[in-house]
Amino acid sequence: MTTMKLSELKESETAISHLLEARLPVRVSYALVKFMRVVKSELTDLEDARQKLIRDYGTKDEAGNTTVQADKMEEFVEEFKKLLDQDVTFDAHKVSLVDLEGASLTVGDVVALDFLIME
Repeated sequence: MTTMKLSELKESETAISHLLEARLPVRVSYALVKFMRVVKSELTDLEDARQKLIRDYGTKDEAGNTTVQADKMEEFVEEFKKLLDQDVTFDAHKVSLVDLEGASLTVGDVVALDFLIME
């Protein structure tokens, strides 16, 4: 099992998407697809919570759009930071660097995916 902060999971989303586009061994691709389902579920829940915070701290304009005004922004940001600091635990199948040789990953991608990579 892997435990990480929601903020770290959010940061890994783009790197995981890059991996899903790469030609990788079938077993690696399958593990990544399963993992991406977990990521998407967690990130959907995160976005739902963020939207709720916007509704709680924001005000609607004449067009019906809700925005957080400057006088409430500090409270909103503080609550959102608390949300991003929550731990999530999931089963992440580790992949070896050898399995990722066909993927075009940036250094940033590799850093973001460190929790999935075994040497």
